[in-house]
Amino acid sequence: MGLSATEQRTHFAMWCVVGAPLLAGTDLVHASPETLAILTNKEVIAVNQDPGKGGDAPQGTKRGADANKNELWAKDLADGSSVAVALLNLGSANATIAVDWDVLGLDAAVTYAVRDLHAHKDLGSFSKTTGLSQAVESHGVALLKFTAAGVAPTPAPTPAPSSCPCCEEHVRYDSHDAGNTNLEAQARHEPSALACQGACAAYAGGACVHWTLNTDNGNCWLMSSAKAPKHSAGSVSGPPAC
Repeated sequence: MGLSATEQRTHFAMWCVVGAPLLAGTDLVHASPETLAILTNKEVIAVNQDPGKGGDAPQGTKRGADANKNELWAKDLADGSSVAVALLNLGSANATIAVDWDVLGLDAAVTYAVRDLHAHKDLGSFSKTTGLSQAVESHGVALLKFTAAGVAPTPAPTPAPSSCPCCEEHVRYDSHDAGNTNLEAQARHEPSALACQGACAAYAGGACVHWTLNTDNGNCWLMSSAKAPKHSAGSVSGPPAC
């Protein structure tokens, strides 16, 4: 006895999900329009031809099953954001099969745009919260493509400012020049202009009147006198407070 149209569709869809070679053994000259439509479904064939996530995972796998002979299969696709999902009903009665986000490895924090590859129809957007179930005929399969459509954005942290409003960008005060005097014999090491300014402001007795930071190596010079500035692309200078 031959396969029903539903079984033909299931047979071809599952071969595509598992990445099997697609070899048609039917008489294409006398095949029915329905059979030809199954064998030439470009969206289903695309699942078979997809190399899989990372480019080396062409085969989908069985992810889960229940006592009613309903199985969940999935193939992670090469674009990194899409998953082909097959809801397979091997039972003798029609069934409603629910998508199990955890079993299928779908991201619970992501909303997916879902497309029915047999009906060539977009079903809408779904998440683990909304859930999704499909009515599947006995010996039938629902072949769906899940594409990550969005995730609630995590606010990016506000970066700490690296400079200050009164800083002199690209300016250095060299103690070798008349009018410039360092407070200390060795430079301090500070990670930013604000840190260097803070060191100057905290210097005992308010003796630090200016500072210069070499942004390339973090050398921070605290100064008791700063009267002769010069241009320096890798430096920033400023007073102890703005």
